[in-house]
Amino acid sequence: MSSLRAPTGDGGRANLSGGFHWGSVLAGLVASFALSLVIAGIVALIVYTTAITEQSASGFLLALGLLSVALGAGYGAHRAHSLGWAHGLAVGVCYVLTSLALQPLLFSAGWSAGGTIMRLLWGAAAGTLGGIIGVNL
Repeated sequence: MSSLRAPTGDGGRANLSGGFHWGSVLAGLVASFALSLVIAGIVALIVYTTAITEQSASGFLLALGLLSVALGAGYGAHRAHSLGWAHGLAVGVCYVLTSLALQPLLFSAGWSAGGTIMRLLWGAAAGTLGGIIGVNL
């Protein structure tokens, strides 16, 4: 008797069984960071060429960062084909944890427990929402 297997040539979408797929989380995480870098570059160019200050652009950059988390989580969940909320949540939390790990290397900003918790909550919310939407597309 033959067993059921995922078809080959599925573009990395090997999670047809409905389980959790870390490869999809990694794909969503990479997409989120790539989109964040593009957005940061565009905002930096706008700040450099206009009278807008970094301080006034920081809130806008935060909102766009959350959008990049949601879009990356949606992409990861779409690749996973199931458990959109879980894949999206994992992308959001991994994005925030990776960002926090890289922060001391890139910036001289301080660290606070309250700020970390808020970032984790916002990242989790954006990732979960993106995952719920992405798995259904």
